[in-house]
Amino acid sequence: AKEAHQPASKGHFGKGERVRYWSATHAKWVDAHVQRINRDEAGNVLSYDLTAKAQADTSRVRDASTLEDAPAPDFEAAKAPAELFVMGQ
Repeated sequence: AKEAHQPASKGHFGKGERVRYWSATHAKWVDAHVQRINRDEAGNVLSYDLTAKAQADTSRVRDASTLEDAPAPDFEAAKAPAELFVMGQ
């Protein structure tokens, strides 16, 4: 069975692929599509141009099966605890 949350496989999403992007503005994972893959001279993926965000950091891009309310990427969770984003508080 495929797990609902899978870490990004170090930037192996293809152009046109449906993904989830961590939106710090909305404090949740949002749907997006890969429009472009930005690579360095060695061919390493630096970032993605998504429908939701240009030059999205690879650490904020996950498989499309990631749940909208899945935990934030590690760097976000350390910076801002999730309970600060609970609606109505």
